[in-house]
Amino acid sequence: MHEWQNRPLDSVYPVLSIGCVHVKLRGGQVANRPICVVLAVTVEGTQEILGLWAGDGGEGAKYWLQVLTEIKNRGTEDVCMVVCDGGSQCLYGGVVEQIVMRGRAKRKKPVSTGVRAASAPLAVS
Repeated sequence: MHEWQNRPLDSVYPVLSIGCVHVKLRGGQVANRPICVVLAVTVEGTQEILGLWAGDGGEGAKYWLQVLTEIKNRGTEDVCMVVCDGGSQCLYGGVVEQIVMRGRAKRKKPVSTGVRAASAPLAVS
């Protein structure tokens, strides 16, 4: 697992989808913890899980900064679009723009759909 989690990544991904699933984990006591997942669409159009991270209770901007910095350090230089749910704070504090969007991201107002969208979706110019 360690080898897979630290493997080199592609330099460009058209799409990253990031989010968390909350599960009960045992470590002396049972606790709800987020398992954060980063899923990418490659330039060939296939899907690839870039990593799984067991969080310590939150998915705030500092946490996503750490996760996306790790992805950048593993070789990813550019991402065209980032998708995340409304509960994630990956969009706050410029985390996505700092790490993977090369400053090209623009925030748009939320779109009202039947599906809960990110509170500040990104569009690339």
